[in-house]
Amino acid sequence: MRSLVWTVVLLLLVIYIVGVYFTQTITDHLVEIGTNTTAYTQKDTDLAYFFGSLSRTILSLWQSMSGGADWDMMAGPLIDQVGVLTGLAFAVFIAFALLALMNVVTGVFVQTALQSAKDEEDAFLVDQVLKLFNKSAAADNETITIDQIDEKFADPNTQREWRAINVQPTEAKYLFSLLDIEEAGEVSFQEFLCGCLRLHGASKSMDVLTVMQENRSMSRQLLRTFKRWDEYNRNFQTMLERIANTVAATSNILATLSLSIDQSTDASSQNADKIGRLEKRIRSFEGSLCSVRVATSNMNKVNEIIDCVMTTGSGNRGASDNSDPSGLGASPDLGPLCTIDEV
Repeated sequence: MRSLVWTVVLLLLVIYIVGVYFTQTITDHLVEIGTNTTAYTQKDTDLAYFFGSLSRTILSLWQSMSGGADWDMMAGPLIDQVGVLTGLAFAVFIAFALLALMNVVTGVFVQTALQSAKDEEDAFLVDQVLKLFNKSAAADNETITIDQIDEKFADPNTQREWRAINVQPTEAKYLFSLLDIEEAGEVSFQEFLCGCLRLHGASKSMDVLTVMQENRSMSRQLLRTFKRWDEYNRNFQTMLERIANTVAATSNILATLSLSIDQSTDASSQNADKIGRLEKRIRSFEGSLCSVRVATSNMNKVNEIIDCVMTTGSGNRGASDNSDPSGLGASPDLGPLCTIDEV
């Protein structure tokens, strides 16, 4: 309805502007004739009749557009009395008005009628769907399940309503599967109702624009996701390179450490041999030391024996001096003092 109003306003504005031009032109022509004291001809009288005032000019233009008067009756005097260019301008206006303005007005009327019919059809479909599922128009929070749809299709009393809204069972189930994005087994009744209304209607510009915007939004999100994944991939590759370098360095360190351990093992083996030889020497030295200790103890015994012998010899020598003047006597008995092994 609003487009129809603006179309009428445009039509009136064009007629008004063209009317001002022709009124001014014809008035100048009539004034010029009056100044030259030239008698008016029949064509001048016709010009004064059709274009004598602004209101009459607007009416004449409307009559020539709508068929209320033959526009040749106005174009002939304009060409003969005013000029060819003025008559050509009038013909151009008539062509523009008939081929453009009137078609626009007709199109707006047709569009308005089609929109009214579409609104009535939508209202009828809404009423039929509400009757099918026993819902109210204010049922915003109510849901519908696929079992309810199957039940209504199986009910013979509702076949007329389904035929009235021109919805087949396969179409209704497919629509339900499209709306059930989360696969919860139920969808909003309002969404299902809007889907039924758009199921057989032509795509509106708003619907196409909505799809385009959703696709653009999804494309932007995918692009941002791909950029993030690319960045994560680069970071992951860098991390893998660092880990590889660290592993290589660790391998070198482990190889060096293994070599050091091998060398330490060899050195330990050599040291063990040396320690074994040293232990043998120590044991040999300990044996020698024990022998020395035994020999020392035996030497003490020898000294005791010698002291004993010396003491005994001195006593016997004194006795022999007293008893045997010749100095001869029996030698002392040394047998029990020591043995050859002890010495």
